[in-house]
Amino acid sequence: MPRLLLLLLLAPAARAFLAPGASAPLSRSAARTSLPRLSAAPTPLANEGDWSAYRDPATDVVYYFNGRTGESLWEPPYDGFPSIADEVGGGGAESKDEGEGLFGSLFGGAATEKTPEVVEEVPVESKDEGEGLFGSLFGGASKEKTPEVVKEAPAPAPAPAPAPSFSEKSAPLTVDGVLSFLKPKKAEEEIIVIPDSPPFSIEMSSRVLPHPEKISWGGEDAVWSDGRSFAVFDGVSGADKVDGVPLYSKTLAQKMPAFTTRGRGLTTSGLVAALSDCATFADAAATGASTALIASVGEDGILRALSLGDSALIVVRDGEVAARTRDTSHYFDCPYQLADGCRDRPKDGSRLKVELRKGDVLVAASDGVFDNLPDEVIAGEVKGGMPAAMAKSITDLARVVSLDDEAETPYSTQGKKEREPGFESGVGGKVDDISCVVVRCS
Repeated sequence: MPRLLLLLLLAPAARAFLAPGASAPLSRSAARTSLPRLSAAPTPLANEGDWSAYRDPATDVVYYFNGRTGESLWEPPYDGFPSIADEVGGGGAESKDEGEGLFGSLFGGAATEKTPEVVEEVPVESKDEGEGLFGSLFGGASKEKTPEVVKEAPAPAPAPAPAPSFSEKSAPLTVDGVLSFLKPKKAEEEIIVIPDSPPFSIEMSSRVLPHPEKISWGGEDAVWSDGRSFAVFDGVSGADKVDGVPLYSKTLAQKMPAFTTRGRGLTTSGLVAALSDCATFADAAATGASTALIASVGEDGILRALSLGDSALIVVRDGEVAARTRDTSHYFDCPYQLADGCRDRPKDGSRLKVELRKGDVLVAASDGVFDNLPDEVIAGEVKGGMPAAMAKSITDLARVVSLDDEAETPYSTQGKKEREPGFESGVGGKVDDISCVVVRCS
């Protein structure tokens, strides 16, 4: 795209950004200038409502002034405003400076100052050439116009404080400058504020049960935990794999310590960065594919979680599910996943941020748990006790249900709706690898 055309398209947004003190973009029709209070004013050519028409003796051009708001315009304020006869006030043709032309102001034509003779010295009205589309964009100087003052004329009412205007103080416009303003602003880095005394202590435990047919080699699920942070990586059974090459899910779990700080809480951006670094390593060194759920309980008592795929995390409070991560899937049984050449990346995952309380229990698990057990059933298995005991109870129950052909499960219910082969009746467990991490805030 030619540079000139790009500037023409971006001009309205750029002008608003470049205006000193502008709080929102302004179109030309919305930009307003305020007139100072005069001790006397020129005789109006026409009046209607709050608006009056005057002729500027410096340019012989009619302008319109609102005595109540202080707004001034070069065009009639609305259709039907009384027309101004050419012969009134001299009737000369409108004059236009070279700098006001399209290419005059575009390529830096300087505006000239015009100070007509006045009967009485008064503050001058500044009407910026910046009101032209390109005048202010390239730093053109503003023109000062002093209308002729007639003492006998009634004075307009006091005007409000000047609105932001575009003047020679605006920075000269360049293509790079415009594009820099239009780039998305980088989000501020989140900081974990560590209190003098932690709100609670953390106890954590995990358990993995391989698919019955994969017990000999450990299955495809993997978990990781390290003080305040933990993760569940669910290997995608349908992904292509190369014999003798480490699985993607287990590679992620093994590399997490290298990209995190032991015993320290992670911010949301820290979770994304750590998982991204691990995924980059696994892309080159591993085979297969994996979903990922990574979370951290900060020293500030805030849970932050990132979920890519259909593993999930629930916060159980007083026996009820108080919060849950959101699954991310392309369609039924095709979750977002990490793999070499896959378009899904950690930044595409859903986020969860929850302020925890003493007594809360967190359950993070693969779909081997959540496909077979409803959230409320899992919450019912959280009845106090140690995290290891709760993790065992949840995984054992999920395995029992997964082998029950008559069990009504979350997966069988959805499978019936999706006409999944084998689940037409809407019942039946789903046999899978099962993994679970339980965290207790005590």
